Amino acid sequence: MDSSPSLTVFILSYNRPDFIKEAVKSLLEQTFQPENIVILDNCSSVENLGEIMKLSGKKVSVVTTPTNHPSLWNYERAIDLASSIYKTKYIYIMHDDDRILPSFLEQMIDLLEKNPLYSAATSKGYLIDSSGRRTGYFSRPASPIDLVFHSQNEVALYYSKDECLPFPFIVIRNGAIQRVSRSADLGILDDVACMCRIAEIGPVIKSHLRLFEYRIHESQESKSIDQSLTDRRNQFLLEVADGDDAKNEIQRNICKARTSLCIARSLRHIQNLEFEFGIRSLMNDYKERNIRIRYLLDACILLSRSLLDPEPEELD
Repeated sequence: MDSSPSLTVFILSYNRPDFIKEAVKSLLEQTFQPENIVILDNCSSVENLGEIMKLSGKKVSVVTTPTNHPSLWNYERAIDLASSIYKTKYIYIMHDDDRILPSFLEQMIDLLEKNPLYSAATSKGYLIDSSGRRTGYFSRPASPIDLVFHSQNEVALYYSKDECLPFPFIVIRNGAIQRVSRSADLGILDDVACMCRIAEIGPVIKSHLRLFEYRIHESQESKSIDQSLTDRRNQFLLEVADGDDAKNEIQRNICKARTSLCIARSLRHIQNLEFEFGIRSLMNDYKERNIRIRYLLDACILLSRSLLDPEPEELD
């Protein structure tokens, strides 16, 4: 690929010196090299910051702050720096605990260069544990087709199906993200609003290739999302949906996802030989209308797809 398209990578970091070493290594091994790699440290401890500072070099710089802020502040800092100092054609904001495969940046920029109207590009990926071992797939099922989202409506529908556009793995045209209004009440689910609004600026493409590794571990914020935040996300999807048909489909998808989640939770109790508790949980969810009988079959299909692995590829 022609090296003319310029790219800055921002890594949002806080007290994960071991993980961030893997993140930086994955960037330095890219077939398309970013012009800048900027680690935005959110006031890590002195010991951890010392380890992170060792990564600083010709291409890698570290920007610190004297006080710790909410994670969304660090994200906003990346956007501000992309506007004021790092005015490259593209930006990529990643988390310090994730990794990208060697051709990720090349593939994403190639898609954007070939499609000038596209605002952002992402891909499918793998799930990894704290040790870096692959444990599953991010996005199912396997498909040889790239997905293109031409509108906010299409992105909202996609999220309502319990799928997502993985924000820590999205390469964006610099300037597009600055035009997106935030939704502070969504907290760490603000990326949902962000991706819906980016699609208003220009189409978003999701490659069928698996090009990143998303780490699941105990200290990540996404493991502690409460139901009220999920409810606010669902309300946002309904509000941005354009037309009654889209709103009705989103509502159906939300009900299916909620029903399958409740069934899965009860089945886990039964699997652990907590039969009485599992049945009681199931009945209570039905009584509270978390389980909708009319969506039961669809929910079971959704649950089966998440449990069964249709992809033949090996997990290393």
